[in-house]
Amino acid sequence: FVDFSMIIGAFMIGRLLQGPLPKLSGAMLYGLCGLILLSAFVLNTPLWLDVLLFIPLGGLFVSIDLALIEHLKGQGDLSRCMDIHHRSDKVASVAGGLVMGASAQIFGLITAMPVLVVLFLLAAAITWRWRPPSGLHT
Repeated sequence: FVDFSMIIGAFMIGRLLQGPLPKLSGAMLYGLCGLILLSAFVLNTPLWLDVLLFIPLGGLFVSIDLALIEHLKGQGDLSRCMDIHHRSDKVASVAGGLVMGASAQIFGLITAMPVLVVLFLLAAAITWRWRPPSGLHT
């Protein structure tokens, strides 16, 4: 039996341990998120492994946040870029939570999770396709 708090706890531990992760491109980060979600919800993995998979997922989310903040460099100093990101993140979190929650309620969790995986892989493809030219983004 897995309690939802165990999954959230593993995710938050991953956010704390983000430092050791290698620096990856945005496309790789979104792609890895999609693959982790795929292995956690679609493949027949034991529940304890599903919980453990949320540790690297939490770290990947922090890496995505940092990459998005870095992408905003042209908007001003670091505090302004972080402010822009955090305000946008709040709106996106509410919208994403509502869409994911409604999808899980309407279609069921078993159907909604593969859709979430596809959306992360789509974000990876979009991020890869429209990445800044070399030299403009470190």
